[in-house]
Amino acid sequence: MSLGSIAGGILGARLSLSAAAKRYVFVVLVVAISAELLQLAWHYVVNPS
Repeated sequence: MSLGSIAGGILGARLSLSAAAKRYVFVVLVVAISAELLQLAWHYVVNPS
């Protein structure tokens, strides 16, 4: 588990230093929020029972 934590820390540091990090994080955020809105719409509008 500690090796995975170290690897994740290294990859996260490299990603945050890259020039494309801002765009990548924005795209991931938009996808996550869109998926959450679709799930909420499905739960409360399409299938309210």
